[in-house]
Amino acid sequence: MTAQLEEILGIFFVTLRAAYFSADPLNAIPAFMVVTAQGSEPKRARIARQAAWTVLFVLSAFAVAGSVILKVFYQRPVRSQNLV
Repeated sequence: MTAQLEEILGIFFVTLRAAYFSADPLNAIPAFMVVTAQGSEPKRARIARQAAWTVLFVLSAFAVAGSVILKVFYQRPVRSQNLV
C-alpha cells in the first residue's frame, strides 16, 4: 500500500469509529425505552422522529466539517530516528 492510501484509510477508520460510538443505535434503544416509558404512543413517536432528525443533522454537519476538524487536530505520529 502506498503511504497516501494508508493515511486515508487511517483517517477513515478513526472517523468511522468516532461516528459509530457517537450514534450507536443499538445502545440507544434501551435508554429511549426507559426515558419514554410513561409517554403515550404518539408522544414516543414524536420524540423518536425528533431524535432521528437531530442525529441526521449532527452527523451531516460533522460529515461536512469533519475533514477540516481532522486536518486541524490530526497529527502524524513522530517516527523515531536512530541518532547513533
